[in-house]
Amino acid sequence: MPKLTMKHLSFFLRRFLRYNAELFCLQAKMPKWSEHPDERLAQSLNDRRLAAHREILDATRDYGHLCGSCGRCCLEKVERHTDFDQFIHAGIGEPLHYFDKKILNLPVMIATSIKRTVQHLIGKEHDERKSCRYLSESGCTLTHQQRPMLCVSWFCPKYIFGLQPSSLDCLEKPLHEMRLIHHEIAEAVSSRDTAS
Repeated sequence: MPKLTMKHLSFFLRRFLRYNAELFCLQAKMPKWSEHPDERLAQSLNDRRLAAHREILDATRDYGHLCGSCGRCCLEKVERHTDFDQFIHAGIGEPLHYFDKKILNLPVMIATSIKRTVQHLIGKEHDERKSCRYLSESGCTLTHQQRPMLCVSWFCPKYIFGLQPSSLDCLEKPLHEMRLIHHEIAEAVSSRDTAS
């Protein structure tokens, strides 16, 4: 594990605590889902999403073992494809299937992630070794095009503190872009619902 720096702490506060709380609030404020998004906007956002995904994956390519050796975040029983993903995929003609409607329970995921990180740090991890069906020893087996935005932009504390400071720097731009995409989708859905 790299030496803990102020850069790690700053990234943790901004990209784990603040970003995920903001994402949860955006999701909660979004109006009831409509199945007819703006196709041109959805295509533009999808192009930006894929570019950001590639940058995030490039910055974290050498750290797949952190997820592969843990996989705890992948065990939560929530739907990782959010309304944000649905907006984009429906708009580009590839609507997503919802497995259930327990969508994006971020407070539970954050609490569980912190708990498991503390267990790891004090050496009291449970031995049960379940994992997401798409998780391998070297990380996620889904292509970046297939992954939900949450899975790509979610960084648990263990992962954050396992990254080199230079990798944290490389993540700033694409994660900011992901944040903008979420805001633009929420604004588009809210504006459309207000107008109709």
